[in-house]
This record gives sequence, C-alpha cells and structure tokens, in this order.
Amino acid sequence: MKTGRMTVIALAPVAVALVLVAVHLSHRGHTAIRSSAGTSSAGTTVSGRPPTGANAGRGGKCARPDTARRYVGAVIYRPLQMTLPQFTQLTGIRPSIIEYYVDFGFRFDLARAALIYRDSAFPLVQIDPYHASLQSIARGRYDKYLRAQARAVARFRCPIALSFGHEMNGVWYKWGLTHVPPAVFIAAWRHIWNVFASAGVRNVIWTWTANRVSPPAASPLREWWPGARYVAWVGIDGYYRTPKSTFTQLFAATLAEVRSFTADPILITETAVTRKGPQVAQVRNLFQGAHNSGLFGVVWFNINAKQRWTLVGRPPSVLSEFRKEANWFVR
Repeated sequence: MKTGRMTVIALAPVAVALVLVAVHLSHRGHTAIRSSAGTSSAGTTVSGRPPTGANAGRGGKCARPDTARRYVGAVIYRPLQMTLPQFTQLTGIRPSIIEYYVDFGFRFDLARAALIYRDSAFPLVQIDPYHASLQSIARGRYDKYLRAQARAVARFRCPIALSFGHEMNGVWYKWGLTHVPPAVFIAAWRHIWNVFASAGVRNVIWTWTANRVSPPAASPLREWWPGARYVAWVGIDGYYRTPKSTFTQLFAATLAEVRSFTADPILITETAVTRKGPQVAQVRNLFQGAHNSGLFGVVWFNINAKQRWTLVGRPPSVLSEFRKEANWFVR
C-alpha cells in the first residue's frame, strides 16, 4: 500500500530505557546523542527474531525499506524538541524515516532505533567523529569499541541505515575537506565496514552522505567515495537557504556527479526551506524535484540552527502544502 507511512511489522515487546546523554552542536545545530549500536555489510537484509531491547507494537518481523517506493522522513530529536506525534499533528504526515545523530565513541542508541521501529518508521543514524581522528580510526585504535557496537547491532537484527562522517566534502567538520585528505576518510570508512563485516553483522544499510556541491567544487565527490562494496545508499544534504533557491540549482550538479560513479539509490538526508522566501513554492519544488529526479526519500531537517528550519510556526499555507506534496510524493 502506497502511503506516507512505511509498513514495518513491529518487534516483540521488551522493556527499554532511552538514554540521552551529552549533546554536541555542529555548525548546523546537529545534536550528537551519545548512545548504543553498530554497523554491517553494505545493504544486506536479515530476518529472524526481533532485535534485543526493542520495544515495539505489532507482529514479529522488521523490514528494509523498498527503494522502489518513496519515503518522507524527518530529523526529530526526541524528547529534546519535538516528538513524532507532535510532528504528525502539526503536518498531517507520519514520517517513515527518522534520522538522528550520534557521536563516534559512544553507543549508537539502539533503544532509540527500537522506538523508531515501534512508531512504524525506519532509523537512519549519522555517526560523526567529533572526538576521534580519522587516522586513529583507520589504524584500529577504536576496534574494541567498534566490535562492541557490532555485537549490539547483530543482536538488534532489524535493518538500520548507518552513515559515518556526513558532509565530509564540506569544510566545516574536522573530518572533512581541508582537515583530512579524502584517502584518510576512505580508509576510516572501510576500516569500520571491515570490522563489522568480520563480526558477521548483516543488517546495516551503509549510507554515504555528502553535502550538495556548488560547481566548481574544491574536491570532486568521487575522491571521497569508499567504493561500491562499502556503500548501499547515497544521501545528499542541501537547503533552500535563499528565496531564489531551486531544486535544480541545489541538487542537479550533485546528482549528475554521484550518478557518474554509482547507481546506488539516492535520498535527500537533510533539507528544509528558508522562511524568507516563497515557502509554498519551494516546498512544492522540493518534492516535485525529488520525484522527477528518481529519489526515493526526502528527510526534512526539523531543527532550528543558524536558520529556523523547523515547520513549527510556519503559516498554515506552508503546512498544507507540505502535507499535500508529501502525500503526492509517496503515492
């Protein structure tokens, strides 16, 4: 059934505690939730008993998203800002992908991922090395930590999308452009992948997440590409920062470059429109552009940072357009 809600048959009830510890803020206001989990080989699905520690509602299986369909997601920090029911009440849309951020070196917060499954959505986790150098990761300094996360993910069993070092082609993160060479990023990515693969973890969908490029780019995206073996999905981040921003201006060059070296499914992993422009028209342009470009997902960054990206406080006409276009996108 084609709706805005991903069909996921929920997990066996087990009590969980959602542990939200220290917060890290990036240039965009990302919150790194320090918690529990792991990784796996690129895009392999699993079946069997539900994940340990999961607390969900219906049935006995969990499902990998079908990229032949389309999904609308949101970045929602529960319980720090907005809950999923609040987002749904505000927009009329129940997100089918929920994205959150975790600091490398801390647990990946599988309790939170289980709650996302309970809400009939799919977890997308951004793991960012704020306190660990890519060189040390590649050299094996964090292997004990990585193996522990691998065991936790293996117990979780349900598919989970995992990204490492997002927006590495931008200059604003210590793991990105001007801070480390692309070869070092690739070495760290592949090392993490190999640790989890060696542990037999098979339920992670590896999601390589780049910032959208502005030609001429200082560093081609291909230079940061870990290789087909190590990636299953591609994520692209890009925002309608000005009244003149359009989908073509934001994403066309990036999509063309990505598709020159991989046929992996693509989704927009962070986006939102400025409040200073034609919001209704830009919301429509976002979803129609993603549809026409063959993308399988759009994740709205429902957080305030340098700009007020959240949908809270938007005019009713904007919320109505978001609901209409999101429902159209997933049909």
